[in-house]
Amino acid sequence: MMITHKGEKMHATLSFAYPDDEQKLKDALAGESYRIVLEKIQDLVEESASMTYKLTAIKTIVHVALGGEI
Repeated sequence: MMITHKGEKMHATLSFAYPDDEQKLKDALAGESYRIVLEKIQDLVEESASMTYKLTAIKTIVHVALGGEI
């Protein structure tokens, strides 16, 4: 994995034991997507909408992020 930050390159090496850590590897590869989902959830929490709307929206966002379909 290579990440560029402020013009500098960073390298990271991750090790996982197959098959025990297969889900951990998938989660590590999806880290950027998970961060986007968390930011969407944070935005929803800060909205002035009803709690029912917020919880329904969060449930949908999480379901889709984890590979479900609407």
